[in-house]
Amino acid sequence: MKEQSSNALVLEVIQQDNNLVMSLFEQKDLSPTLRHYSQCPVSLSEIHKICQEIAALLNIARSADNTTDLKKSGQLLWDHLLTRQVKERLKAVAHRSLILLLDEKLISIPWELMYDSEEFFCLKFSLGRVVRTQQPLRSYQYRSATSALKMLILANPTNDLAAAYQEGLYIKHQFERRINKIRIDFKSSYIEIFVVSPKIPYLLPN
Repeated sequence: MKEQSSNALVLEVIQQDNNLVMSLFEQKDLSPTLRHYSQCPVSLSEIHKICQEIAALLNIARSADNTTDLKKSGQLLWDHLLTRQVKERLKAVAHRSLILLLDEKLISIPWELMYDSEEFFCLKFSLGRVVRTQQPLRSYQYRSATSALKMLILANPTNDLAAAYQEGLYIKHQFERRINKIRIDFKSSYIEIFVVSPKIPYLLPN
């Protein structure tokens, strides 16, 4: 029977030379006196090559259906990055929240696109990242919102995904309850991608 819990899982991964040391535990057990870990050797050059392949696939995703190729590359990440113990437990876990606690050397790897032969990580889990870094942390000052926030919803601009259009409408209706706090611009007609966001290259490990 698959595990089911509202408590998030934490996957901690640290790079030590040519090995990845990892531990998978419940968020409520963040500070135990003992924690099991496992490790696996990793070829950084091979991981870099896989990341380049994924970046190339993402760059042409708008003009071709390359889901099969993306699954193959995602499967390679799954095979190379995780130990057998971690794989077995993650395969047995039902859909839930998963926090990736990563060494800063590993943040450029698209962990979210690992494919376990059934689903991509980003579809199986509600994912978040926490980065372990040696860089000094800055203190942040938060500003209070003095005016209504703005939200742009793009729903099925190519007119070939009816379910996406319905999902966009659902999101719009949910936020309309807060019309005084959020101003919504809903678009369902064709729009060039550069109008919404500049092209940002995917980061790759050095």
